Amino acid sequence: MQTASEIMLASELGYKLLKFFPAELSGGSKKLKAMQAVFPDISFVPTGGVNSSNFDSYLALNNVVCVGSSDLISNEMLINNDWNGISSNIINIKDNLL
Repeated sequence: MQTASEIMLASELGYKLLKFFPAELSGGSKKLKAMQAVFPDISFVPTGGVNSSNFDSYLALNNVVCVGSSDLISNEMLINNDWNGISSNIINIKDNLL
């Protein structure tokens, strides 16, 4: 969801948690920050263009519950079933947030 009318329709249908895609092309964290005042009861999961250099700007928002990003996991890690490497990347990111 990215437009106000899409968000309003989803809200009318009872949805309170929405995917915001493509996040960066749709205005990024600045747009979601503006949406907080307009849609205080809606939370978002931004994906699409979210990466290690901008995910913290999303997670700082009250209306963002988490982010989705394939930037943190390489194709090589997936092909090789490198679950330890994937876990390490996630733990390192989490530790940098705290």
